[in-house]
Amino acid sequence: MTEDEIGVDWDWTRAVMVDGLLKKPVSIRLDPDVLAYFKAGGAGYQTRINAVLRAWMEAQKARKPG
Repeated sequence: MTEDEIGVDWDWTRAVMVDGLLKKPVSIRLDPDVLAYFKAGGAGYQTRINAVLRAWMEAQKARKPG
C-alpha cells in the first residue's frame, strides 16, 4: 500500500466475510490502535480483518487492467 492509498477514504460497507475457505495461519504485525479497533468489535475480529483485506484486494484487482 502506498502513502497515497493510505490517505484514501475507502468504502468498506461492501466488505464481506467469506466462510468455508481453508485459511492459512499467519503472524502479522499490526499497529496497536488498528488491533484495538478490530478487537473492540468482539469475537470474530480476525475474520473482520480478513474481510477488509479481501475487499481491498478485490478493489485493487478491479483497478488494474488485464
